[in-house]
Amino acid sequence: SVIFSVMRFYKLIIPKLSQLRKNADLTQLQVAQRMKLKPKSGQTFIARLENELIKAPRIDTILNYLDAIGVSWITFFTELSNERDKQEHAQIMTKVTLPSGVRIQKKLDRDTRLYEAKIRPPQNFYTKVDMELVKQKITLKVLKYLNTLRVDEKLIPHYLEFAHKVITVDKYAPLIKEYNISGVSKSYLTEIMNIALKIEHTEEKKVQAQKPITRQKVRDMAHKYVQARIKLVPVENAVNRLLVEHNLSQSAYYTGYMNFARECYRVIKKYQGKDDLILKQKLVNLYRVYTEQGLDKEIAEKIKLTVLKLYNVENKN
Repeated sequence: SVIFSVMRFYKLIIPKLSQLRKNADLTQLQVAQRMKLKPKSGQTFIARLENELIKAPRIDTILNYLDAIGVSWITFFTELSNERDKQEHAQIMTKVTLPSGVRIQKKLDRDTRLYEAKIRPPQNFYTKVDMELVKQKITLKVLKYLNTLRVDEKLIPHYLEFAHKVITVDKYAPLIKEYNISGVSKSYLTEIMNIALKIEHTEEKKVQAQKPITRQKVRDMAHKYVQARIKLVPVENAVNRLLVEHNLSQSAYYTGYMNFARECYRVIKKYQGKDDLILKQKLVNLYRVYTEQGLDKEIAEKIKLTVLKLYNVENKN
């Protein structure tokens, strides 16, 4: 309810006030004087406020208190929001059973926090472009473009680095000049620049129509995300072993292979045993899209079969 939300809001705020005052090296009397309150009654009021004895104090009282101790409203409420985010994240992670191993647990914790930050309503109420998503889309599009040109694999990191940098600068000519190195084509750079800027512009237009979601929705989505993410761990481990066996662990396409494996798993999970025809079509499409981006066809086929085998074993247990 609204009343419960307001009370919870004050429960978060009030306990922090006295510590902030002490950090500012101020007494309750000094704060009362700065708030233009009568000395004796003002000191009593501040004491009651800090001890949570005033039910639902006016918000302007809180703001005046913050002014009196020299704390920025924006900084205070931003830190408060961040602390609440951390508490909610901890609650989400305690609801799931994580696989053993400190490294993978830290990775899952980090990935979930990043996902929460991505879907959480921004504090300034304006939706921002997810630049990581933009970079991922640019990477996929540029890899597909370079693969059609049969570009030397050693040059791919230079082109990708350029593609990611081009969306961070205002002047493009100096950047193109910077990448004028042996083997790198200026015409390719120009086309890659156009690809990157178009993707960024498209994502900017998309977010303009988005509306912030509720915190409860964020918690629900994050919980589902980490559950699904945990199920992907065996897939990622198996595919990583396969790539190591084929000396591809340092390949420019490593991320592409892992993304292909994850997409295969999601498609198999959705359609296996429900609609085998659609499943086959989806896997064929994924295979085509990713091999067009430069993935080795034989390795991609092995990854697909590995994921299928893992999924079938998982669902027999």
